[in-house]
Amino acid sequence: MGKLGKLIFKNTATNYLLLCTRMVSAVILTRIVFLGLGNQYYGFWTLLWAIFGYSLLLDFGFGKTVQKYTAEATFTGDVEHYSKIVSAVFFSYLFMSLVIISFAVVMMFFIQNIFVLPPGANIWYYRLSFILFGIGISGVFPGGIFPEILVGMKRHYLRNYIMMINTALEFAGVFLIIKLNGSLLSLAIFAAIPNLLTNTMMAITVFKLIPGLKISFSGLNMKTIREIADFSLFAYIVSIAEMIIFKSDRIVLGVMVGLGGVAVYQLGTRIPEIMNSLTMQFQENIPPLVASLHKSGERQKLQGMLFNSIRLTVFLGTCALIIFGMLARQIMHAWLKVSSDDVMFIVYLMLISVYIMVAFRSSSINFLQMAGRHRLVAVLYVIEGVANLGLSILLVFHFGVPGVAFGTLIPNAIISLFIVFPLAAKFCEQSIWSYVWKVYLPAFLIGIPAVLFLRWVTAAVPLHEWNLWLLLLVGPVAGVLYLLPGWAVFVRKDEKTQLLSSVSFIPHGIKSFLGGSAPDDLNP
Repeated sequence: MGKLGKLIFKNTATNYLLLCTRMVSAVILTRIVFLGLGNQYYGFWTLLWAIFGYSLLLDFGFGKTVQKYTAEATFTGDVEHYSKIVSAVFFSYLFMSLVIISFAVVMMFFIQNIFVLPPGANIWYYRLSFILFGIGISGVFPGGIFPEILVGMKRHYLRNYIMMINTALEFAGVFLIIKLNGSLLSLAIFAAIPNLLTNTMMAITVFKLIPGLKISFSGLNMKTIREIADFSLFAYIVSIAEMIIFKSDRIVLGVMVGLGGVAVYQLGTRIPEIMNSLTMQFQENIPPLVASLHKSGERQKLQGMLFNSIRLTVFLGTCALIIFGMLARQIMHAWLKVSSDDVMFIVYLMLISVYIMVAFRSSSINFLQMAGRHRLVAVLYVIEGVANLGLSILLVFHFGVPGVAFGTLIPNAIISLFIVFPLAAKFCEQSIWSYVWKVYLPAFLIGIPAVLFLRWVTAAVPLHEWNLWLLLLVGPVAGVLYLLPGWAVFVRKDEKTQLLSSVSFIPHGIKSFLGGSAPDDLNP
């Protein structure tokens, strides 16, 4: 367990390092691309990512299945059987890449009929950008199996190092394209190149880590397909619902409002997306561990892991909500020179939605899916997906662009607060009020110093004086004001010791002062 604890810490730490790398890149590139392309082209650029994000529907749940079988294979050592599973998934992905190309070819001829393009727009320019982007995405699709294998092996850190290279390549390419007066078409051509390179690097890494792994047509048989079909089917249903929940908003706006509305919504969701990413990096460790513990029938360990995972997620999520919620207007002004009330309204609605999902749902849904409740999880996601899409279409007539934000928030709140959260409490054999007193109330109480500080500084500094440097000062100070009382009150003694034992560069004396003796042989 000592090695496992350090591995989890390393995975989580590199998750955050990758996240920071991506955030810095996204902050700079969003501004550069938005200002470089203009409102209409930027709206179409985000629409391309939204549309081809639906290519994940062709995953058929195999991504999660590969994680599950990889986790099991690391214990059984049956590489021959595992190779058949991987082969079946890989060639299925390869076939689906052909489906993506076919879709792109057909779809390009109907762009002007489906989306509201600017008056006098060059239709063929939009069509060519669309088809070239689609071809690039199809080429990336089969290699998506290799990151899933690394996750199943609990080698997130290797995947993260490679993805940092991907981020650097992407940043350099997009930056140069825009600075050299590049266009939407140039971005569409370049988009897939970094991903193709990094998938190749991951494939080389996987084959080195798993001697004897072979990808061949031998895995393409009905016996193998039937073996993985049960879990894959319901994981696939969840994927479909997730695509509707998280990707349909921009499609609805593109059809019913126009590219300008897509751009407004995209701007309004940037801060909530960053908040979501900041609070979810530990969660990737959960599925392989839960699959192993569930298979061995260790229910008590599962209960403890779920409760502690919820505590950690609420702790981080509340910190992020306080900082981003109270600095949202200042961030949008300093980052993108945006002060639109419509954009800010979407920001606040989506921050609430993200917090509900993070604090009341994210950990629980992972546990339920990997602990034999994948059918129930699929049903919940289908209900939410249908409600999300229906409400978004209905409410956009009454509220305009913010209507799709309401369409996301309402189903998410109902399912998270009244179904998933009670199920998690029941699984852990804890009452809902026990969670309130042990987890949620303490997280908000320790946030009072940060709230008071942010309230003071936002009142003292006029909006027009805020810049990225001031945000980089104020945000971390608020974070420290939250984390210090949290470390003293919210984090338990054994958790401090376990965490400090995983950090080798902190001297023993400082570890003892911070609350843990942290012996080298401690089992986390």
